[in-house]
Amino acid sequence: MLNPLRIQVTRWRLAFQRPGWRLDPVVLRGALLLQYRRMVCPRERWNDPCPECPHLAECSYGQVFAARPSGMTVLTRNTAVPRPYVFRADPQTPDGFVLVLVGNAAALFPRIRRIFEKLGPRGLRRGDPPFTVDRISQLTPGGEMAIPDHTPPPLHPLQDWVPEDLPGALTLRFLTPTGIVARGRPVERPEPGPVIRRMRDRLSSLAAAWCGSCPDWDFRTIGDLADAVTLERSRTRWIRRRRTSGRTGASYSLSGFIGEADWREIPNPLRPIIAGCSLLGVGKRCAFGNGNYTIAPQG
Repeated sequence: MLNPLRIQVTRWRLAFQRPGWRLDPVVLRGALLLQYRRMVCPRERWNDPCPECPHLAECSYGQVFAARPSGMTVLTRNTAVPRPYVFRADPQTPDGFVLVLVGNAAALFPRIRRIFEKLGPRGLRRGDPPFTVDRISQLTPGGEMAIPDHTPPPLHPLQDWVPEDLPGALTLRFLTPTGIVARGRPVERPEPGPVIRRMRDRLSSLAAAWCGSCPDWDFRTIGDLADAVTLERSRTRWIRRRRTSGRTGASYSLSGFIGEADWREIPNPLRPIIAGCSLLGVGKRCAFGNGNYTIAPQG
């Protein structure tokens, strides 16, 4: 159902030199991109738009973070290409995070590791305490294992993460603000129709951009099935949040709903999409950790 999507999932533990410091996953993407760009660009081009750079085609930073992949041969419904990485808070510790890399982007793991090791002595951003990369492990459908060296951990099919016995009644817990837009307007609560459509579009676009081809789906049928799912109960609230880029000064919304929703009458074809997208997020600003949710059978 989810072929050809493949992902690499790693857990990072950082040791901060300030007691009680809590890591904000929103900061991680900005810190990574700023340091990455400074490693590959001449100083005088640090703030120039990537699409105008004459070296874009051979630049790993530009191809991953600023361009439509050259190998993307399948046109998806989304005009914007989703970035192949997701930073998520680690529920086990406030000093860590989970990083998900999709398809071809998994080859960047050694460079991302070096970037965070280089960032350690100065902190993630101005005023943050120094840190060391204490431990990195790989999460797989079968468990967790240590990563011994800088070799990229293997990818696993996203389908392998989907439980075989998912029921048709699920509770979705939205842990971070989830911003869904339908017909040009924000969706203020987790209505199954628009949310599942965004899940479908996100997974399809990620597969087309970073895994070589799209899943073999009937988009219209998936949308019709999504409309038939029942929102039995919603226990969500709207969170307003904004972020300002330290590099460009641009400000944009990270708002959305958080909380729990009970969905019932979920047909079989939709269950892998809902479960698979729980690792990759849904809605706007997923790369920052927005749209992070978990699923559980209704008790």
